[in-house]
Amino acid sequence: SSVALVLLTFNSCKKETLAEPGVDVISVSSDYKAVIWKYSATWCPPCGTYGFPAFHDAIDNNPNVLVPIHMHPSDAIVDNVTPEQETIKTFFSWSGTPSAGFNADGQDFYPSAGTYQSKIDAARAAHSVAKVGVGITHKVEGNKLTIKTKTVFFQDLSASLNLAVYVVETGVIEDQQMSSGPTMTDAHFGPTFRGSANGAWGTAISTSSVKGTKIDGEYTFTIPSDVRVNDNLKVAAILYRMENGVPVEVVNANLY
Repeated sequence: SSVALVLLTFNSCKKETLAEPGVDVISVSSDYKAVIWKYSATWCPPCGTYGFPAFHDAIDNNPNVLVPIHMHPSDAIVDNVTPEQETIKTFFSWSGTPSAGFNADGQDFYPSAGTYQSKIDAARAAHSVAKVGVGITHKVEGNKLTIKTKTVFFQDLSASLNLAVYVVETGVIEDQQMSSGPTMTDAHFGPTFRGSANGAWGTAISTSSVKGTKIDGEYTFTIPSDVRVNDNLKVAAILYRMENGVPVEVVNANLY
């Protein structure tokens, strides 16, 4: 319709855009998104009773401001535990399930909905004005996922920045064990970690960039055999500030 055309034209003028190969146009948002990690397992009863509802409540209560990543050890959902997954697990000191990570600066065991919310609020308050954003496009080609990214600097920024490109699967349904009561049948899991296109902490993209700088990236990801529906794959792009080879801050993130 003519109204829809006007809105699209207005939005594309407000934000840097990137054409997805063969699909559509997306925006590089100047909004800040926090990252929450969930380390859980379908065979873990406390994960069903405590971890599962807290994680999903956090997602439901914070629409469009989160990049949630559900990470599993080997269970009914994940057959292929990648080296990147093990590195991230070690970084957050996850010794058991259910555990959680918040951005790049903390972990918690048996996190409550309130714990998630306080961490999300603190992260967004600390980044009320985003200095940089990232847009993502991707396309399934056989057993490959072709990914393109565009990083845009909204302010001058001197910092060692890495861009990590993680692949997650949405729409995953599986039974979840519970501490009490019957098994949660056909539970809908959050975006499930399937691997990384460029390492556990990504690749360096900048040490100092001025406002207006744009950095393009292109990645290829081999889709693992435990992915259930290739068309349900999405990409989580996380911009880390790095020190001594490890992340110390999530500068911004996106999920598309």
